[in-house]
Amino acid sequence: MRNVYTVDRSELMAFTSLASQSAKRCMEVCGLLVAEHSRLQLIPVHNASQEILSFAVWKQWVQIALRAANCPASRVVGTYHSHPISGAVPGESDIAGIKNGSLMLIAATLPMEYKLWRINDLTAIPMQLIVSQG
Repeated sequence: MRNVYTVDRSELMAFTSLASQSAKRCMEVCGLLVAEHSRLQLIPVHNASQEILSFAVWKQWVQIALRAANCPASRVVGTYHSHPISGAVPGESDIAGIKNGSLMLIAATLPMEYKLWRINDLTAIPMQLIVSQG
């Protein structure tokens, strides 16, 4: 398994910008991480949760997002979401139910930071994320 991943700056900035806007309402944004080798692509997915400080990814929204991005489900390696009032560290509820070996990218908005994690055996392991210019 890889320990270093790359993401395009414009995709990361779009995610963090939306996270900042949503944080004003204490709402989280979320999506899928898809990989081609070590390059990650962020595919936004509608947050199905109506609760503040929460996110839920429903299968139907995943299918719609993947179809719109013309991306096969086999390339999904994890999820991303924002934390409006806490750090960019996965909480117990973030980790619960996540497929072992999945990646999780979290953007915290106060202060703005982002971190990539791999979830193994209910433990979050930090991964290196390189931000590229495109």
